[in-house]
Amino acid sequence: MGRKFDDMTGRIFNRLTVLRCVGKDRWDVNYLWECECECGSIVEVQSTSLRSGLTQSCGCLRDESVSKAQKEYNPPYIFKKNVVIGQASNSEDEFYFDKSLYELVINYCWNLDLSRGYMIAHNPETGKSMSLHSFVIENTIGNPLALDIHHDDENKRNNCLKNLILLTRGEHAKVHQERRRQRRKYK
Repeated sequence: MGRKFDDMTGRIFNRLTVLRCVGKDRWDVNYLWECECECGSIVEVQSTSLRSGLTQSCGCLRDESVSKAQKEYNPPYIFKKNVVIGQASNSEDEFYFDKSLYELVINYCWNLDLSRGYMIAHNPETGKSMSLHSFVIENTIGNPLALDIHHDDENKRNNCLKNLILLTRGEHAKVHQERRRQRRKYK
C-alpha cells in the first residue's frame, strides 16, 4: 500500500521551497517534488528527504560548509617578495605560487596527492579534485584546452607561473624522455 498523498506545494524546507509534485521515484514509493533553492537552482527531491531534513538545499549549503571548513583549516601562508609559500593540509610539505593569486588560492584546502606529488583541492563547483598548477593556469591565461602543463624545474610543488610551461602531449613526453636520458647518463 502506497503512502497517502500530502501536498507539499508552497512549503519551505530550510533553503528549499516546494514548487510542485513531479511524480514518484523510480521505485514508485516516494513522491518527487520540484523545489527552488534560495540560490535560484531547481532540484527534484523525495518527500522523505525534505521531511527528514536530509536534503536542505540544491547542494549549495554543503559547498558553503566545505568552503568555510577549508578556510578555517588551512595552515598559514608565508609571503616572500612575489611568491607565497603554503603548507599542505595533509602533510608538512610546502608549495609555492604567485602572490597575485593569493586571494583565489586561500579559498581552497590544498593537499599533497601522495601518489602523484601534485597539490590538489576539492572544487565544490564541479565536485571534482583540481590540481594547483591547472588552477594557476586557468586563473591567469585561461583554459589550456588540450595542452599539458609542465613544471620546468620538475618540482611539482612549485606552481609559480614562470615555472609552468604549456606543451603538447608529445612535446611534454619528449621533455621527460630527454631528462630521464640525461639523468641515466650521469649515474
